[in-house]
Amino acid sequence: MKRALFLVALGLSPVAGVRAQEAHVVTAFLGEQFYDSSAAAEASGVLGVRWAWYARTGHGFEFSLDYARTRLEAGALPAFLGLNFDDPQTLPEELERVAVDYSHVSRGGLVRPYVNAGLGYLRATISMSARAESVLTSLGRTFDTGDNALTYGAGAGVLVGEDRLRFRYDVRVIRFGKLFNNGNGTTLQTTGGFAWIF
Repeated sequence: MKRALFLVALGLSPVAGVRAQEAHVVTAFLGEQFYDSSAAAEASGVLGVRWAWYARTGHGFEFSLDYARTRLEAGALPAFLGLNFDDPQTLPEELERVAVDYSHVSRGGLVRPYVNAGLGYLRATISMSARAESVLTSLGRTFDTGDNALTYGAGAGVLVGEDRLRFRYDVRVIRFGKLFNNGNGTTLQTTGGFAWIF
């Protein structure tokens, strides 16, 4: 009987070891995004969720989903359309991004810094003004108000706390490809939120 219990314990020990070696981190976050001049977009709020998996060594990966609602700068739409007309108003733009990053978090302590880098996919949707729609109609043209681009970026941050519920703050620089026939752009994203570790 003792031998059978010993064999069962020996068989289960690798499973227990694997569980002890890994951590899952789920974070809901809010923050701010700042765009460079090529994006022709105003600074905006951002919200989203992240799920990360880390091995005992601190290496892991992270999946992110975020959403931002910004506005095109006044007069930017004529440049997107390749037309010359007066359209000074700002226009809503919605940005949705999914990304997968490599991540590494340091061991132990109240404050645990981490770094990450990876790739993503950005979907942008803009609202057309009535003036722009009438100009396009008169020219017999159409315009796709949705576009997408690949992204890549890197960031750093900290996990603060020692319990399962911790505060998380991070800063990321995200580079994205051409949207609406405009040049490549860069976003500075700064976010904070609460992370649940299990």
